[in-house]
Amino acid sequence: MGRPPLCRWAPLTRVEDCRVNDCRDCLHLETGVYDGLDRRAGDKTTASYTFRQGQHLAFIYYYTKLNGQPPSEVEIQRHFKVSPPSVHDMILMLEKKGLIARTPGAARSVRVLLPREQLPDLE
Repeated sequence: MGRPPLCRWAPLTRVEDCRVNDCRDCLHLETGVYDGLDRRAGDKTTASYTFRQGQHLAFIYYYTKLNGQPPSEVEIQRHFKVSPPSVHDMILMLEKKGLIARTPGAARSVRVLLPREQLPDLE
């Protein structure tokens, strides 16, 4: 009897106990595929992000395309109906993962670094 699989996003948590993003992110351990990414093969041709991160990326991309400027954190907060700290934490996480870029001290400076083909549809 081996050890139970651990969640990729909460490494000290067993898959069946994980509560990260409503357990959607643990599906890759059961199926090996999540959001079209084959995690078993270590797919490096597309970006690796969670469902919620993908939705934030898609929102930033489409908002920028429609309005000619990136959304503010308040606009992201209103769209996803979340708290200001959670939006800021998401922006920092996306930047840390190399999925977006920002100009320090400049408002509305968020840029999505992925091509449209690697972004999910906005739900």
